[in-house]
Amino acid sequence: MHRRTFLVAATGTAAAASQRRTRLGRPDADRFHLEYIELLGGDSRLGGAGRIENKAIELAARIQSSLANGGASDRVRRQMYRLASDAMCLAGSAAIDASAPRRARSHLDKALPLAGLAREGEAMYRVWDHLMLTSSQRENHTEAAAGAEVMKRSSTARRDPLYASLGHMRHANALARLHQPTESLRAVSLAEKAFGRADGVQPSV
Repeated sequence: MHRRTFLVAATGTAAAASQRRTRLGRPDADRFHLEYIELLGGDSRLGGAGRIENKAIELAARIQSSLANGGASDRVRRQMYRLASDAMCLAGSAAIDASAPRRARSHLDKALPLAGLAREGEAMYRVWDHLMLTSSQRENHTEAAAGAEVMKRSSTARRDPLYASLGHMRHANALARLHQPTESLRAVSLAEKAFGRADGVQPSV
């Protein structure tokens, strides 16, 4: 009797949950992507404006809420997580421009697991790039150098020499601030070599 009651209750709960959840599709992802592109345009015009930062946070929150309340294919779900991560990166970038590294770090700490859920190497690279800049702004150059190491050793950098070049340049900057001129110049040389290999290569992001 108890087992039958439990099964009926469980079935009813599952049915109610399925009725509440909507199915997310490509048009939903495209709509969020257009919002993100509009924010990018505003960021290009205004720089690190507080309005852009707040709107990017709000966009990421709406994307995550949609994912929590609706089912989606693996492809759409990954695209949505990528957009949420990119939006939080944009918020972090705006905070960096506003010389608010602690606030930027908070945004980027949220962006990193979202990029992981997207299983997207370029999104992860973008987050680490911003984290490195945040560390540098906080004068934590040891952490900045470690972040640059992650960038230049990433699968994205191995695949695209432009990203490899940027990783080496970020590393060179951090090493210079750590008063390691020889290592910094070596990193600059590696950046130049990677950039030379990128002739005619367009960035993936």
